Amino acid sequence: MLTSLLLSTVLAADCDRGWSRKALLGSVGRVEKAHRALDLEGLHKAADEVRVRIPCVGEALLPEDAARIHRAEGLSRFSGGDHEGAAMAFAASRTLEPDWSFSAHQVPEGHPLHQAYTALSIIGAGYAGVPQPQVGRVLVNGAERRGRPLDWPALVQVVGDQGVLLGAYLWPQDPFPQIHIEAVPLPLFASEGFVPPTREEKPSNAPEALSHRRSEVRYDAVAALEDEQEATEPILWALFTDPADEVRLKAWRVLRARARRGHGDQARQVEAVGWLAEHGDGMIQEEAVALLPSLQVD
Repeated sequence: MLTSLLLSTVLAADCDRGWSRKALLGSVGRVEKAHRALDLEGLHKAADEVRVRIPCVGEALLPEDAARIHRAEGLSRFSGGDHEGAAMAFAASRTLEPDWSFSAHQVPEGHPLHQAYTALSIIGAGYAGVPQPQVGRVLVNGAERRGRPLDWPALVQVVGDQGVLLGAYLWPQDPFPQIHIEAVPLPLFASEGFVPPTREEKPSNAPEALSHRRSEVRYDAVAALEDEQEATEPILWALFTDPADEVRLKAWRVLRARARRGHGDQARQVEAVGWLAEHGDGMIQEEAVALLPSLQVD
């Protein structure tokens, strides 16, 4: 059963929350600048500054902020020889900005940093439930979510009416603050009757590019379907059957955007989101759960 978790208390961190979002991102910028300048000492100093400031930021951070913070952590870990930790931090960043990559200007072709950046698959990862406060809300990587990743780090904030109550950069082994929680069922749209398509059930209106042998061509073909009114079935076919992680994730992003706008076969799209919320896995399931309450069916 899908559940929402209620907090009985929220623990405050040991700082006065005097740092602004701008100040924190300034520290992130110094990590990026030091990396470009090959200044390892400056990079690690700036990265430590980011880690110290995260718990003391008084403003809610955005998903794009979290993506930059994860990349900064990855750069610090990589330059310090912790390639496993770097890959985990980079994976966290890629879940937020899957289209972002280091340019040749930032990192030369063939540099091992490129391999570390894409070392971990971001599809099918596990997620653990996070407590939802009775007062305020929990942000995971800059957005309200009901889960935190089990395979890479997460930027977590508890935000109330008066600002941020708690902030932390949590690695998978780090526990959430120990607080009493109570499970409460979440309402879900019914997804009965929805059957995910198989590879053999290619829709007649699916563009040929969705069957191309190169994943980047299929990726672009999925992206081009976002505004096509009759493209719901081809998108679902790519989402459930494409062999490439990045194509399936892009298909999910396209489906999510269409469902939010009510564009396309909304009843079918809502059924698919409901199925993913109940039977999917990893990040896509967690995002589907968060999306469902906002969807409307005409």
